[in-house]
Amino acid sequence: MNMRQLGLTVAVAAGLVIAFLVGQNLKVAKTNPTDRLVTISVSPTSPTVCEVDYPVAALRPNANKMQWASAYNQYWISFVTLGETVSGYTPESPLVSGPANGIVAVAANNSSPKFNVKADPSHGDPSKPDYYMYAIYDHDPATNPNNPCKKASDDRDTGVIIKR
Repeated sequence: MNMRQLGLTVAVAAGLVIAFLVGQNLKVAKTNPTDRLVTISVSPTSPTVCEVDYPVAALRPNANKMQWASAYNQYWISFVTLGETVSGYTPESPLVSGPANGIVAVAANNSSPKFNVKADPSHGDPSKPDYYMYAIYDHDPATNPNNPCKKASDDRDTGVIIKR
């Protein structure tokens, strides 16, 4: 092997290594594109207020899953403790195999597990809405149900709609 062939072999090998490393960094996670990931963040206007990037998630039973994530703080999602009374609304969790207390914990810099939603959300009663409100807390609502960082009724944008 002459010097020219050796140089070409080294260049091709280096190119393959670089292509492999770039490809590893560009891998796309294999997730269902219809699953709903709601990201929670601190409001830029107030540190005691939080916001979500996916206001109302519309899900189909047995087809979509629900998940929350936080890049900064720990949060708790509560379908049963809304931080207020909403006239004509009975709090209920739409999550299948969700926490028994209806509160989902989201660790800082992490995401919650993915949850399936109920297959028959209105339980056969068409007068019952298929919209489930939830509040977001920056503290555990099981120990302090007051002062959520996002109330369930704030802009009506913390909810899950289950489509049939």
